[in-house]
Amino acid sequence: MGKEIWGDTNFEWAYRGAEGRSGGLISIWNSNVFAMYSLWHTMRMLMVKGKWLEDGSDILIINVYAPCTTTEKEQLWDTLKIVTEEYEEYKICVAGDFNSI
Repeated sequence: MGKEIWGDTNFEWAYRGAEGRSGGLISIWNSNVFAMYSLWHTMRMLMVKGKWLEDGSDILIINVYAPCTTTEKEQLWDTLKIVTEEYEEYKICVAGDFNSI
């Protein structure tokens, strides 16, 4: 199925399964461009740490599935702040569904 989604065989992926009806996350990347060396997740984030192969840059990609309530969103932003400060020497990409209108 991955080749059908990605359109090529040069990919790797990571996922965090859903809890209930929502919250599942998947990250897919070109394995000729990015090499993962660490993966971890929380209930709301899938974080992939690796190296951009072209220039050797350390990269942290954070895939987010934000909650709908303000209190839970504040907790998510607090966690994101801690993570990004911990990896300030990395190039960081934060993307996903922020449940914001």
